[in-house]
Amino acid sequence: MPKTRIMAFTWSTLKNLFSKPATKNYPAEPIRYPERSRGHIEIDIEDCISCSMCARSCPTGAITVDRKELTWAINRFDCLACGYCVIKCPKKCLHLVPGYQTPEGEKKEVSFQRPAPAPKPAAAAPSAAPKAAGAAAAAGKATLKGDIVTMANGRTMDLSKFPAEKKAEILKKLGLDAAPAPKAEAEGKAVLDGDIVRLPNGKTMDLSKLPEANREKVLQKLGLK
Repeated sequence: MPKTRIMAFTWSTLKNLFSKPATKNYPAEPIRYPERSRGHIEIDIEDCISCSMCARSCPTGAITVDRKELTWAINRFDCLACGYCVIKCPKKCLHLVPGYQTPEGEKKEVSFQRPAPAPKPAAAAPSAAPKAAGAAAAAGKATLKGDIVTMANGRTMDLSKFPAEKKAEILKKLGLDAAPAPKAEAEGKAVLDGDIVRLPNGKTMDLSKLPEANREKVLQKLGLK
């Protein structure tokens, strides 16, 4: 063997003895991925709204969204890690993170279950109005003008929206038992009480909201002018 080759071989041997290995010590040491490496898709399933924008933008159809079952699934073998689903997601709950999935022996989907939305609070029952009236009466005195009750705290209640029985119950709890109807009202005529007109059919009309000219016309038609 030529002397030059022997020297070159000896130099390479000595160099490799004191230098680090060229290969990675995986899996004994974890791999450090570059900052912008495309590993796999992850989802914050709590923020998902099942809009299917990610599934429609996926070029390989790797993503499946079921709005009824509240599930989001992805086939890792079909995913290209292109990032289109991350860009299209309106809630930004999809992320393209470094690192690859653990190798498996069969092709399957990875499914995530979205939590069910909280039930809406039930609407208040009609019987809550008399209870509120009783609480207001305990706090102070209320006044009655026509069908409008003014509470001690300044709030008002329109009794014309309630049936006659419920109206009587509210007035009793407030200590405002309805006064006997005036003679004109008993005879089927309209009665004027300040700016409130009480019609024979039990309905009321607030004249304070009308212009002066229209108010005069209404009073003339009702025979109150």
